[in-house]
Amino acid sequence: MGQSSISVFRKATHTGRYLSYRSEHPLQHKRSVVNTVLHRADTIRNDEKDRQAEIAIVKTSLIENGHPERMIHFPNKRYESKQKEETRSLAVLPYYPGLTEKLKRLSSHNIKVVSKPIRKIGDIIGSTKGPINKNLRQGAIYSIPCHDCQKHYIGESKQCFETKHKEHIADVKHKRFDKSALTRHVFDLGHSTDWQLSKVLEFECDFHKRRFIESCYINTDCSSMHDKSCDIFPDIYRFFLNKW
Repeated sequence: MGQSSISVFRKATHTGRYLSYRSEHPLQHKRSVVNTVLHRADTIRNDEKDRQAEIAIVKTSLIENGHPERMIHFPNKRYESKQKEETRSLAVLPYYPGLTEKLKRLSSHNIKVVSKPIRKIGDIIGSTKGPINKNLRQGAIYSIPCHDCQKHYIGESKQCFETKHKEHIADVKHKRFDKSALTRHVFDLGHSTDWQLSKVLEFECDFHKRRFIESCYINTDCSSMHDKSCDIFPDIYRFFLNKW
């Protein structure tokens, strides 16, 4: 019966780059990198010879990234699950070399201090993706104005606005009177819709939050097409919105 062997595959683009020891990151972040890659090298291989070879590759990469040899070793109590810490207040502070370490004294006051880098590579380079067309984003709250009066329709949809916009156009074209307040307004008053001036007001993926935001717009805008008497918007919210 054959035996399977597990090994590590590295892409051709792999550079062996890990967090540099000379970077301005908290020391515990650098120790965490060392412990993580060593633990992975020690556990992923099932052949002892391959395991030792993988550990040697990882140690070489860590040294090339500036980590001193005295730090590149397995923890004394490796892989042991940490005991559950007592509930303490948490303070997340930006990391300043020489200063943040002194603030660790707060741990004696039952405050756990966690450091984070001030700047990351992503903050310097920025996003490489182009801007997303607003009409193609899902979870839109939108407005469609009437061409013949000051009224406008406010709606929401989990779909992208472009899709919902086409549905409204089709509803008006095929005279689907019961679809929305927009179609009822068009056919009851004989008005036309200014499709070109339709716009997205906000985005919200959560259904209940999106419906609430839609209701806020409807109940604070006296020119909306909706029948507010049929809306279940709580009076207490309507009171505060009108004050605001």
